[in-house]
Amino acid sequence: MSAHTANDRELFDLLDIGVIVAGSHDRRIRRVNTRARQLLGRAANELIGSPWERFVHPAEREARIESCRLSVATERTCPQHVVMRAIRPDGSCVHCLVSTVLVEDPQDGEPLTFSHLQDVSPLMVARTQLDLIVENSNVWLFLLDRTGRILAATGGPAVPDAAKRLHRARASTVFEAFPENRRRHSNLRRALGGERVQATIKAYGRLYDLQMAPIRGADSRVTSVAVVGNDVTEREKAQAELRRRAAEQTVVADLAQRAIDGVDTATLWAQAARALADHLDADLVEGVRLARGDDDGDEGGLVLARAEVKRPAGESGRGAPSPGEHTRNRSERAPRPAILSVPVGRPDRPTAMIIVHRTRGTPDEARFTAQETQFVRTVGTILASAATRFEMEAELRYRSTHDGLTGLANRTALLDRLQHALNRSQRDQHRIGVLFLDLNGFKTINDRFGHRAGDELLGRVAGLLRHAVRPGDTVSRLAGDEFAIVCEDITDIDVLRVMADRVLQEISRPSQVTGCPVTVTASIGLALSGPTDHDAEELLHGADLAMYTAKQADTGRAVVFDPSMHDRS
Repeated sequence: MSAHTANDRELFDLLDIGVIVAGSHDRRIRRVNTRARQLLGRAANELIGSPWERFVHPAEREARIESCRLSVATERTCPQHVVMRAIRPDGSCVHCLVSTVLVEDPQDGEPLTFSHLQDVSPLMVARTQLDLIVENSNVWLFLLDRTGRILAATGGPAVPDAAKRLHRARASTVFEAFPENRRRHSNLRRALGGERVQATIKAYGRLYDLQMAPIRGADSRVTSVAVVGNDVTEREKAQAELRRRAAEQTVVADLAQRAIDGVDTATLWAQAARALADHLDADLVEGVRLARGDDDGDEGGLVLARAEVKRPAGESGRGAPSPGEHTRNRSERAPRPAILSVPVGRPDRPTAMIIVHRTRGTPDEARFTAQETQFVRTVGTILASAATRFEMEAELRYRSTHDGLTGLANRTALLDRLQHALNRSQRDQHRIGVLFLDLNGFKTINDRFGHRAGDELLGRVAGLLRHAVRPGDTVSRLAGDEFAIVCEDITDIDVLRVMADRVLQEISRPSQVTGCPVTVTASIGLALSGPTDHDAEELLHGADLAMYTAKQADTGRAVVFDPSMHDRS
């Protein structure tokens, strides 16, 4: 080997394929080129002098040694090809196609093994992956001749009975092996007629997607049919689940949007009950308000909504037996419905309950799944959130128009009602009266007994004013100890004076404040609208001026407004 020229050595190292020269008897490596060192991941000094099998996977070493012995024994000069795994220093393997030929050393005549190494790892990985796909997929392939006999097959439905029949179809035909499947026979005959056919069939409790492709011979006639079958049961289940969830999300989104749009509670509950009945295929869906023990007069058990499915005669729930069947076998009882109850509101204090009834053939069929239960809970959450929002909005509206201490209308609400009354009075020629009232000596009571006593007195006065006015009149607390009353349909000022006298009389009754006897009086200003009065602020201001005039003249009296008071003020 030493007689090789420098050019030979250079070409040996430049080869893009690995080359290893080893002794045929001791199998020790004599020479190795650069590409072989790269494949094995080792330096030349580590390889030269070492036995070939040291760098082969342990499971394949004996086969490698035996191959070398056989080559020497038979003096084989034709290349021997084998795929083996070489071990790298890091423990990884590289698949190599090894082509070995027996040559003679030109220097001493010793037989040597001359091996070419080619990295086929990508091919082996691809082959392994393809094998795994075929072995673990639900796809099965058939080739049928024109009579329907199976010529070749791989895979198949994982059903013993189906496997037996398919094996029988190799000796006979699929028409004889599956005589009851006439509908599927028509699909195969269409394919034998030259038509590509796609069909989804149900067999042995599974769903299969079949693709049938006609194969034509040299004369363009159909000689055979290739059938590709795929078990799509899980796919169809997943798609059905996706459709069901999409429908649930649509229901939830629609209810949420209606709640945002401000649909009233009764309408929202009715829509929710109908949506639940349709989606769950339920016989009956009810929304029931629960009794609250701490709320006097709260009516528990009130049905908020009810959606009932009217079944056709003879049908009592999907899969349930008809009444005629019960007549024929009286020992059988009607199927009992599954009942799902979901609370609505806070977990520790629900305000309502959604109750769903569903009847089917068997209790297992009627039972509600975890997903269906969660769907009803989601709907209940929307209803509870909507109810909370409605309550908060109602509370905000009430607070924006009522006095927090007395519960009377506040100044904003009074002016709004007064303006509406004035607008109506222009159409029906009725007059509007306003009483502006201020308590006398309230500051003294407040300073002497404290603010709590003052608040108690204001609450008592509010109650007296409600009792003193007519049912349609509006009583308002404007600020501090100032109150106002709007009276519609007043014929003349004398009617307003009578009302003012009644108010003064009610207020002046002795009362108890923080356990002490107290008597208060009030000054009242009266204002009556005329044909040209259109502004609520102006009319209220007129009554206010009259009240100040009454307060200056003498406490505990009522004074009617006249325009000259503007000049005096």
